[in-house]
Amino acid sequence: MTTNLSSSSNYTALNNRYYGDKFPNPWTDYSSDDFPLDLPRIFRFCEYVWYSCGTFSSASKRVIRYLLTELDFGDLDSVSRDKWQELMDGAGILSTLGEIGDNFLAYGNAFSSIYQPFKRFLQCPKCGREIPLSEADYTFEHWSFVMTCPRCKYHGEFRRHDVRHTDLKSVKVKIWSPHDISMIWHPVSQRAKYAWKPPAAFKEHVRRGDKFYLEDTPWELVDAVRNDGLFVFYPGKLHHAKEPTLAGVENRGWGIPRALAHFKQVWYCQMLRKANEAISLDWIFPLRIIAPPAGGGAGGIEPARQINLGDFKSNVNSIIDAHRRNPNRYYVLPFPLTYEEPGGQGLKFAPVDLLEQSTAQLLNDMGYPVDLYQGNLRLQTMPAALRLFDRNWSHLRDSFNEFLQWFAEAVANLFRWEVVNVRLRPVSLADDLENRHIMLNLMSAGLVSDETALGEFNIDAKQERQKKLRERMEYERQTLEMQKQQESSLAMMENVEGGALSQPGQAPAQPGMMPAQGAVIAPGADLESKWAQSEQMAQQLLSMPYTPRRQLLNRIRESDPTLHALVTQRMDTIRSQTNTAAGEAARQGQLALPA
Repeated sequence: MTTNLSSSSNYTALNNRYYGDKFPNPWTDYSSDDFPLDLPRIFRFCEYVWYSCGTFSSASKRVIRYLLTELDFGDLDSVSRDKWQELMDGAGILSTLGEIGDNFLAYGNAFSSIYQPFKRFLQCPKCGREIPLSEADYTFEHWSFVMTCPRCKYHGEFRRHDVRHTDLKSVKVKIWSPHDISMIWHPVSQRAKYAWKPPAAFKEHVRRGDKFYLEDTPWELVDAVRNDGLFVFYPGKLHHAKEPTLAGVENRGWGIPRALAHFKQVWYCQMLRKANEAISLDWIFPLRIIAPPAGGGAGGIEPARQINLGDFKSNVNSIIDAHRRNPNRYYVLPFPLTYEEPGGQGLKFAPVDLLEQSTAQLLNDMGYPVDLYQGNLRLQTMPAALRLFDRNWSHLRDSFNEFLQWFAEAVANLFRWEVVNVRLRPVSLADDLENRHIMLNLMSAGLVSDETALGEFNIDAKQERQKKLRERMEYERQTLEMQKQQESSLAMMENVEGGALSQPGQAPAQPGMMPAQGAVIAPGADLESKWAQSEQMAQQLLSMPYTPRRQLLNRIRESDPTLHALVTQRMDTIRSQTNTAAGEAARQGQLALPA
């Protein structure tokens, strides 16, 4: 690829004629000499910047993931929407869009196609038996599979038979390396033909007949390796997303990477990092020097003239080693020492402010808001900043939507489905707080649908309606049960107060009348009749809720303490029998107790 960006040296040469010897040419700088001029070097440079400049790659990923919202299938019915959503989830479409966006911002180009997995079989030409390639014991001779049939013992060339997977979750998206893509582009119609050049390592594995590679490689690619040529994609089978460029740039169909378009600023940031590395190596740790004093010693003679400097060096090193082992030791010397620390001014020389300023300028030049990257957008400026950011990156969102529609049409063609319209939901964050409030008011007034209004919050209106219906049904069921329990409790209390639970054969008292003689709450009732009544009352009380049961027991205790004692005793007996029976059943394997 040859672009007008690569002709900056020619522009510099023309300006040199203008400036001559009077003034230095401001366009003649060091970075211009390092500008990559061919396609392989451009892509290698972009890869290096992406992986070595973490600020650039991290900011790019944040922008991409910010734009990836939920999928919108328009007016599609719920059944079809669920089917398409299942397919998109199985293909990992949002993760795939993230990878496409990474390639888009790193290389300026992103190439992708659909890969539908298949299972390759070898068929015996004599008996027709099919053997999966993964289980076949073959030799790859002259681009054919030669083996012995385990059924009819035929030995020779077997036929190849591929069966495509029809599972929705099997559909995958293949993202191709731009290093291996060749393109022919028409400057008027802007139609392009794409071809893939198989890498040398891949071709070597295929030529050897490696089972791992031949199992999953479409035979059209094998033919391209066989002919030592290119694999040409059918029209519409390869999706190309690219960075927009100026019309005057002779890009020949390729997108211009952002790192290349802002090469000078990237180069400047790298020079500051290199200087910082040099400072870190040489100026962070000081150089420590110990020497005898330069002044006069005893008798006006310098110590360096009185001692053997070799022994002095050895003794000082021994003192240093001993101090490291035991910092509390004392050492005696015949004269003081001088100690110096040259260096150590790394913090003074480090271009910290320049690094921060150059990084912020690089992000701003590439369209990344520094506040958004740092995560400190102020609430007062957030709406306007995010709105401007969204408009500045609309081309990337449009590329995502274009890929989604291309993917939907390709999948519909594979599975014979009806083509649908699919896109990403518009980005909505804190800048839409007022709009969201308006949408909720419109929904309350019945002017917009629940799906439209709730979609601003990424809420599925259909699922919410189903949840509300289930909650309403559960609420009505619980309300009905509570009403039944309350009615049963009231009836029980009225019966007790009216003497309904009386001895067998005795009629209950009417409301407003005194209990009849022999009623359960009659003080003079005999013990046997009360015992019989306690059996019936205990069964009924155990089936009642706790609160009404306590109220009724309190009333019985006030009217007849003896009957109250019999009823509570009978209730305890019934509970004990029930627990004993449950434990026996569990031991015999008739009842599975919870763990």
